[in-house]
Amino acid sequence: MSLAQVDSGHEFELAQAADEVRAIAADPAVRDAATFLQRIQSAAESSPTLAALLPGLRTYTTEIQMLHSR
Repeated sequence: MSLAQVDSGHEFELAQAADEVRAIAADPAVRDAATFLQRIQSAAESSPTLAALLPGLRTYTTEIQMLHSR
């Protein structure tokens, strides 16, 4: 499982960048938090709103063992 989290102190920055974040998250090629973060970082080079959000963005990844699953 992989997820991205925005620190609560960056609520304003997330609201300002919401449309850009949604567009990146909606891309079918973005399938994990690492790719999402990479896309945000790349887009932030030309987007001040995404650049302001970066310090509050965290990613986490973990594996979940599915024993006896079918």
